[in-house]
Amino acid sequence: MKKNNHLFAVDTRLLEDKNIFDYWYAGQRLERRERIDRFKFDSGKGLCLGAGIAMEEALKTAGCQNVDIRYNEAGKPYVDVPNVFFNISHTDGLAVCALSDSEVGVDVEKTRKFDKSLIEYTFSKDEILLASDKINKKISSKIDYLFDIDKFYNTDDCSKTVLQTVYKEFSELWTVKESVMKYVGLGLGLSPKEIEISIDSDILKVHIKNEIYESLSDNLNFTSVDLKDYHITICSEYSPFVASIEWIDVNNASDY
Repeated sequence: MKKNNHLFAVDTRLLEDKNIFDYWYAGQRLERRERIDRFKFDSGKGLCLGAGIAMEEALKTAGCQNVDIRYNEAGKPYVDVPNVFFNISHTDGLAVCALSDSEVGVDVEKTRKFDKSLIEYTFSKDEILLASDKINKKISSKIDYLFDIDKFYNTDDCSKTVLQTVYKEFSELWTVKESVMKYVGLGLGLSPKEIEISIDSDILKVHIKNEIYESLSDNLNFTSVDLKDYHITICSEYSPFVASIEWIDVNNASDY
């Protein structure tokens, strides 16, 4: 962990207030305002604005608030300044931005339902076994239940505890994969199946099965942050990346 690392977050539900939204919208760069305007629904506009607020706070912290933002071919934003790297992510109700002095990727997800077809498309058999083992360890102390993916999706008779644990585990694993995709700057241009997750001595590891990026695998570390219904994973060279989240209070506009 280094003092140059930061994780900024915005509760985008607060931006549902029109006065608060309008204040922060007015302070965004033209390019960000145009992105916001392209969203049809207010929820999308709020998430895009929240990401912009978090990104601007990161750039201000790095002394780059007046530097032009560029985008790579996959749409990842960056600034042409040495030792300044950032990455943004958002999901229903939350937007985040990670800032570092080396490459970084971040993903945040709200726990959601994973259909069996999506699990099998996204994760390998070994990863499903890994998730199953973690799920069983978490629920064994609460109820008498043994998770099996085939049985789970062939019955409607599952307790709330089982459902929440299963969906949370696969949501967390997904954030690991997407943080890697965003670290390398390809987003979904890198297939989920090209990223193999494993656990070695209780340390999460990945193997990128892509000849261009495979050499990065051994240098990647992951920091996980749990927030009730949300999970954040940061992919970087640091472990841990940060000790805590820096919340941006959009209600206190006078502070900014």
